[in-house]
Amino acid sequence: MFHAKRDKEMISTWRLDLNRILHVFNVRSVPPARPPLTIHFQTELTINTTLAVSVVHRDVLNSQATVSDIRHDVTNTHTVVSNTHVVVSDLQHNVTDTRTIVSDIHRTMVESQEGAGGKNQLVSATLLDSLLIQHSLLLRLKLGL
Repeated sequence: MFHAKRDKEMISTWRLDLNRILHVFNVRSVPPARPPLTIHFQTELTINTTLAVSVVHRDVLNSQATVSDIRHDVTNTHTVVSNTHVVVSDLQHNVTDTRTIVSDIHRTMVESQEGAGGKNQLVSATLLDSLLIQHSLLLRLKLGL
Protein backbone atom coordinates (compact mmCIF):
# COMPACT_ATOMS: atom_id res chain seq x y z
CA MET A 1 0.00 0.00 0.00
CA PHE A 2 2.83 2.32 0.84
CA HIS A 3 4.29 1.91 -2.65
CA ALA A 4 0.96 2.65 -4.33
CA LYS A 5 0.75 6.06 -2.65
CA ARG A 6 4.29 6.88 -3.62
CA ASP A 7 3.65 5.68 -7.24
CA LYS A 8 0.62 7.96 -7.48
CA GLU A 9 2.70 10.90 -6.32
CA MET A 10 5.39 10.10 -8.90
CA ILE A 11 2.84 9.85 -11.72
CA SER A 12 1.32 13.17 -10.67
CA THR A 13 4.80 14.75 -10.67
CA TRP A 14 5.57 13.38 -14.13
CA ARG A 15 2.30 14.80 -15.45
CA LEU A 16 3.10 18.21 -14.11
CA ASP A 17 6.56 18.03 -15.67
CA LEU A 18 5.08 16.97 -19.02
CA ASN A 19 2.56 19.82 -18.97
CA ARG A 20 5.35 22.35 -18.20
CA ILE A 21 7.46 21.03 -21.09
CA LEU A 22 4.51 21.16 -23.46
CA HIS A 23 3.75 24.70 -22.31
CA VAL A 24 7.36 25.78 -22.83
CA PHE A 25 7.38 24.51 -26.41
CA ASN A 26 3.83 25.74 -26.99
CA VAL A 27 2.52 22.25 -27.79
CA ARG A 28 -0.94 21.07 -26.89
CA SER A 29 -2.04 17.54 -26.35
CA VAL A 30 -4.93 17.36 -28.85
CA PRO A 31 -6.44 14.12 -30.10
CA PRO A 32 -6.33 13.73 -33.89
CA ALA A 33 -9.28 15.30 -35.70
CA ARG A 34 -9.73 12.31 -38.01
CA PRO A 35 -9.72 8.70 -36.89
CA PRO A 36 -6.98 6.58 -38.35
CA LEU A 37 -7.69 5.29 -41.85
CA THR A 38 -7.09 1.69 -40.83
CA ILE A 39 -10.38 1.64 -38.94
CA HIS A 40 -12.27 2.58 -42.11
CA PHE A 41 -10.46 -0.04 -44.18
CA GLN A 42 -11.00 -2.73 -41.54
CA THR A 43 -14.72 -1.93 -41.40
CA GLU A 44 -14.95 -2.01 -45.19
CA LEU A 45 -13.03 -5.30 -45.28
CA THR A 46 -15.39 -6.76 -42.67
CA ILE A 47 -18.45 -5.68 -44.66
CA ASN A 48 -17.04 -7.05 -47.92
CA THR A 49 -16.03 -10.32 -46.26
CA THR A 50 -19.49 -10.71 -44.72
CA LEU A 51 -21.09 -10.06 -48.10
CA ALA A 52 -18.81 -12.57 -49.84
CA VAL A 53 -19.50 -15.23 -47.21
CA SER A 54 -23.24 -14.58 -47.57
CA VAL A 55 -23.05 -15.02 -51.35
CA VAL A 56 -21.02 -18.22 -51.01
CA HIS A 57 -23.51 -19.54 -48.44
CA ARG A 58 -26.42 -18.82 -50.80
CA ASP A 59 -24.58 -20.53 -53.67
CA VAL A 60 -23.94 -23.60 -51.50
CA LEU A 61 -27.64 -23.78 -50.59
CA ASN A 62 -28.59 -23.50 -54.27
CA SER A 63 -26.09 -26.24 -55.15
CA GLN A 64 -27.52 -28.50 -52.46
CA ALA A 65 -31.04 -27.93 -53.80
CA THR A 66 -29.85 -28.73 -57.34
CA VAL A 67 -28.16 -31.94 -56.18
CA SER A 68 -31.33 -32.92 -54.32
CA ASP A 69 -33.40 -32.33 -57.48
CA ILE A 70 -30.98 -34.42 -59.54
CA ARG A 71 -31.16 -37.26 -57.00
CA HIS A 72 -34.96 -37.10 -57.15
CA ASP A 73 -34.86 -37.19 -60.97
CA VAL A 74 -32.48 -40.18 -60.92
CA THR A 75 -34.81 -42.03 -58.53
CA ASN A 76 -37.76 -41.29 -60.83
CA THR A 77 -35.74 -42.48 -63.82
CA HIS A 78 -34.92 -45.75 -62.04
CA THR A 79 -38.63 -46.24 -61.33
CA VAL A 80 -39.57 -45.58 -64.97
CA VAL A 81 -36.88 -47.97 -66.22
CA SER A 82 -38.05 -50.65 -63.79
CA ASN A 83 -41.66 -50.21 -64.89
CA THR A 84 -40.56 -50.34 -68.53
CA HIS A 85 -38.80 -53.66 -67.88
CA VAL A 86 -42.03 -55.05 -66.41
CA VAL A 87 -44.08 -53.85 -69.42
CA VAL A 88 -41.56 -55.30 -71.90
CA SER A 89 -41.58 -58.61 -70.02
CA ASP A 90 -45.39 -58.66 -70.10
CA LEU A 91 -45.34 -57.90 -73.82
CA GLN A 92 -42.91 -60.75 -74.43
CA HIS A 93 -45.25 -63.11 -72.58
CA ASN A 94 -48.21 -61.77 -74.57
CA VAL A 95 -46.37 -62.35 -77.86
CA THR A 96 -45.62 -65.90 -76.77
CA ASP A 97 -49.28 -66.43 -75.86
CA THR A 98 -50.38 -64.93 -79.18
CA ARG A 99 -48.07 -67.31 -81.06
CA THR A 100 -49.56 -70.22 -79.14
CA ILE A 101 -53.11 -69.08 -79.97
CA VAL A 102 -52.27 -68.57 -83.65
CA SER A 103 -50.66 -72.01 -83.71
CA ASP A 104 -53.81 -73.48 -82.12
CA ILE A 105 -56.00 -71.74 -84.74
CA HIS A 106 -53.76 -73.03 -87.53
CA ARG A 107 -53.81 -76.57 -86.13
CA THR A 108 -57.60 -76.43 -85.75
CA MET A 109 -57.97 -75.27 -89.36
CA VAL A 110 -55.67 -78.02 -90.63
CA GLU A 111 -57.51 -80.66 -88.58
CA SER A 112 -60.83 -79.32 -89.83
CA GLN A 113 -59.65 -79.59 -93.44
CA GLU A 114 -58.24 -83.08 -92.89
CA GLY A 115 -61.53 -84.17 -91.34
CA ALA A 116 -63.22 -83.18 -94.58
CA GLY A 117 -61.21 -85.78 -96.42
CA GLY A 118 -58.68 -83.37 -97.91
CA LYS A 119 -61.35 -81.22 -99.50
CA ASN A 120 -61.17 -77.47 -99.21
CA GLN A 121 -63.77 -77.01 -96.57
CA LEU A 122 -64.14 -73.59 -95.01
CA VAL A 123 -63.58 -73.41 -91.29
CA SER A 124 -66.78 -72.34 -89.66
CA ALA A 125 -67.04 -68.70 -88.67
CA THR A 126 -68.27 -69.78 -85.25
CA LEU A 127 -65.05 -71.71 -84.58
CA LEU A 128 -62.85 -68.79 -85.64
CA ASP A 129 -64.92 -66.35 -83.58
CA SER A 130 -64.61 -68.61 -80.56
CA LEU A 131 -60.81 -68.83 -80.91
CA LEU A 132 -60.46 -65.04 -81.37
CA ILE A 133 -62.63 -64.38 -78.30
CA GLN A 134 -60.42 -66.74 -76.24
CA HIS A 135 -57.34 -64.92 -77.51
CA SER A 136 -58.83 -61.51 -76.67
CA LEU A 137 -59.80 -62.64 -73.15
CA LEU A 138 -56.31 -64.03 -72.51
CA LEU A 139 -54.70 -60.75 -73.59
CA ARG A 140 -57.03 -58.74 -71.37
CA LEU A 141 -56.24 -60.96 -68.39
CA LYS A 142 -52.51 -60.57 -69.02
CA LEU A 143 -52.76 -56.78 -69.32
CA GLY A 144 -54.99 -56.53 -66.25
CA LEU A 145 -57.86 -54.87 -68.15
